[in-house]
Amino acid sequence: MPVGGTICSFAGKDLVRDQDVAKATTLIESGFRASGSRFSSPDETEFAAGARFDTLSENMTFAVWNAVKAYLDGRPYDGCDGVILLHGTDTLGYTAAMFALLYSGIDVPIVFVSANAPLDDAASNGGVNFRAAVECVCRGIAPGVYAVYRNSDGKMRLYEGSRLSQCANYGSDLEGGVVLTDAGDIPISARRGGAGKYDFCGRPLKRCVLKIEPYVGMDYRALDPTRSKAVLHGAYHSGTVCTSAADEGGSAAEFVDRCNECGVDPYIFPAREKGEIYSSQLALAGRVRFLYGMTAEAAYAKLTIAYSYFDDPRQREKFLKEDVAGEYVFRRDE
Repeated sequence: MPVGGTICSFAGKDLVRDQDVAKATTLIESGFRASGSRFSSPDETEFAAGARFDTLSENMTFAVWNAVKAYLDGRPYDGCDGVILLHGTDTLGYTAAMFALLYSGIDVPIVFVSANAPLDDAASNGGVNFRAAVECVCRGIAPGVYAVYRNSDGKMRLYEGSRLSQCANYGSDLEGGVVLTDAGDIPISARRGGAGKYDFCGRPLKRCVLKIEPYVGMDYRALDPTRSKAVLHGAYHSGTVCTSAADEGGSAAEFVDRCNECGVDPYIFPAREKGEIYSSQLALAGRVRFLYGMTAEAAYAKLTIAYSYFDDPRQREKFLKEDVAGEYVFRRDE
């Protein structure tokens, strides 16, 4: 099921990459058939082409997310052992986290496949990533949302969608994951999290969360929180934000007050869950909610789902605190 990205793109003579999904799907299947995998024979594995959602991953929008979601809500995978989605790396962490949380109760595996270079480039890992995805499905990986990717160290890794992070700037390796030491070695074999307690089928996501990141010299006067239901405010690595410089429009505490006054719920992520805190953060006590223990991508996805589907604040907070799809990298009791 192609969504887009490098794995579905090819460079022209002008060195500009653009999508050619038909060419990509032909190459990726023919490459798998010639791969030597024990599942490469048509007698072993059949592919059913799914819907196409052609977009470069940096152009991912809620409209595309909702189109993919509406398609999956219709269970086009009934009768299949799994779903493989071709997706670019730029927004893969966000899409994988979103769909891991949306489909925590799915009864087949969904595996995202990306590439570091177009499929017609000898350096591309797209073909081996696709092979690993097929083999994971065929060998019976547990239902859930995953990604597979061979990093620059040559090791194939399996990632839980709810824990996947973006590549570093100027890098091409995905963060986290567990090494697949052998094509038959699938280390994730048991479900974690809420095991399908929530059903979001038939309802679209809403673009309802403003996500911002702190930086030196930030001017909150340039931000309008009233277009959102909630604000996800990032923090420096110590879980801190600036709470001084109010006269320059640079105080997060003042911005939080503005959010609360206009009925927009402010959250800070990442946060220090316990232990000592810095004096600068005392100004936020009782004025902001804190999220802890997830990747930034999962925090954004989870907050978006919470404000898309829960009107009752108590149900919303319960959902946010619950481990729905194994998204807690750090547990509250650690």
